[in-house]
Amino acid sequence: MDDNSTGQTQHATVSKTYYVTVTESNHGCHTDDSVFVELLFNDIGIDSIIELSNAEKVKVQIRNFGTDSLIAGDKIKVFYIFDGGSTVKDSLTLSSSFYKHTTKWFQFDHKTEDLGHVGDYNIKAYSNFGGDTVSFNDSITKTIKVFGYPSLNLGSDTIIKALSYTLHVDPGFAHYLWNDGDTTSTKIIDVRLMIRLISGLR
Repeated sequence: MDDNSTGQTQHATVSKTYYVTVTESNHGCHTDDSVFVELLFNDIGIDSIIELSNAEKVKVQIRNFGTDSLIAGDKIKVFYIFDGGSTVKDSLTLSSSFYKHTTKWFQFDHKTEDLGHVGDYNIKAYSNFGGDTVSFNDSITKTIKVFGYPSLNLGSDTIIKALSYTLHVDPGFAHYLWNDGDTTSTKIIDVRLMIRLISGLR
């Protein structure tokens, strides 16, 4: 055998070419042969969860980890548990073949989750398919950290009788980006600048 075993049988555990040499018992003549063994098995699991915001539907990516394809009409059951709540159930009925080592996105359309508040949210998603032979990759757990948005208020729309006006933003932020590309926390609105911008647009 190709792994130097000397028994009459070989247990194939991976898809590959297997070689054997046999020796005839009366005269010691030997011969070789080989065969490629493709192990077909079903193995469907969840490999990622899309990022969420407030009032969003959970979306997961289902992967065919196996070596065999699923056919149109096969049904994959999918589930998720959001932050320790009740299990949300749904299913994907394949409309076409689901080939090995490919993925499909699935969205739970019947429920939304709110991640609009600052904090950590835990979500576990998993799948179930009849005939699945490997269970460790059926599920995925993810912690989603929501940091929130910085508080910003430039005030209400206003009319200023002056040749220039300065807008101030809290200087404690890491980055600033104004509509004209400026990156400072203070923006000077100058009538001469406005005239140049208008001239450039003509």
